[in-house]
Amino acid sequence: MAARMREAARAAGRDPARLEVIVRANLPIVAKPLGADRPIFCGTMDQIGEDALRVRQMGAAELFFDPTFSGDMTADGYLGLMERLRKLV
Repeated sequence: MAARMREAARAAGRDPARLEVIVRANLPIVAKPLGADRPIFCGTMDQIGEDALRVRQMGAAELFFDPTFSGDMTADGYLGLMERLRKLV
């Protein structure tokens, strides 16, 4: 994905080295692993960690998590989840 974006920038006369890829991860987190056909950033915390690693390997400059639909959205629940996500990256 990042390579295609850089090629598109080059084709448009832009400097692809200045292009930064920023990824937003909307997170449906589940307790049991999903199958191989699961969408990116959907699954268990381990699966989401694997996705975060792949995004980093493809050259993303930033990754931010949006766990809005991931269970306990009290202030404490949200902050606890964000802390667990921070440890993945």
